[in-house]
Amino acid sequence: MEVTLRNTSAVAVIDTKGAELKSFQDGFGTEYMWQADPKYWGRTSPVLFPIVGNLRNNRTIIQNKEYEIPKHGLLRDAEFRLLYHSDEKAIFSYIATEETKAHYPFDFQLQMTYSLDGCDLEVKYDVFNLGKTEMPFCLGAHPAFNIPVTTEDTFDQYYIRFDKEMTTATPVYDLEQLHWINDKRITRLENTDSMKLDYDLFEEAIFFDEFEPSTVTISSQLTGRGVKVDMVGFPTVAFWTPANKQAPFLCVEPWCGSAVYDTEDDEFLHKRDVQILSPDEKKSFCMTIHML
Repeated sequence: MEVTLRNTSAVAVIDTKGAELKSFQDGFGTEYMWQADPKYWGRTSPVLFPIVGNLRNNRTIIQNKEYEIPKHGLLRDAEFRLLYHSDEKAIFSYIATEETKAHYPFDFQLQMTYSLDGCDLEVKYDVFNLGKTEMPFCLGAHPAFNIPVTTEDTFDQYYIRFDKEMTTATPVYDLEQLHWINDKRITRLENTDSMKLDYDLFEEAIFFDEFEPSTVTISSQLTGRGVKVDMVGFPTVAFWTPANKQAPFLCVEPWCGSAVYDTEDDEFLHKRDVQILSPDEKKSFCMTIHML
């Protein structure tokens, strides 16, 4: 079921399947979200829980027992319950089932709140531990934005801009072993706050794992069109467009957690940036999308 939020400046559409943002348009009907053409990538903005990316052989050890969790987790295609809906706000919830516990043995609730304010859309992620033991988890957002936004632009006229200048390198993803190589890195920023988009950069995701992001802007040097994404609570961010496809979109992915590193073992508790919730505790994360 699709749920629509609307004001005089923007319209957002969220599907109860996966609580996935499917459309975000301005008042003139310009679409900012990728429309899931399967020729390139058949999704728009899936939620990644309780893992981000892949495990080693899709398996992990939790409480001395082996579990299989598929890439990006369990909820991308799950049906969320709609708890609340008004013109500018909707709240979706998913609570653990026996099926999810067969892969991830915890009583959790993931609540996602979409709030429309002018041309801004806030997405809040609340993770609850409903069980009686500590609960480790990872969480990621995966929104894909139309780049270019309009036909006046091209992909390579866009820049990724951060909120401060820095020098940092990103790990290389081994496409054969399916893991990040911690000690093999590419310098992406050197005393600068920006990186020009180029399809040749994307053999896999570009994963900035050395600093905590707060704001990322994807905008055209020609028209200024694009999006600004604010992130609260996410320690890292990645960017992705499929390799060798010239796809007209870019994903901005705030993460806590990631695909497995070559330096990790298979214990879930040892995953990079894993979050830990005590019983009856909640952790909140937030992503706000601003139209430019």
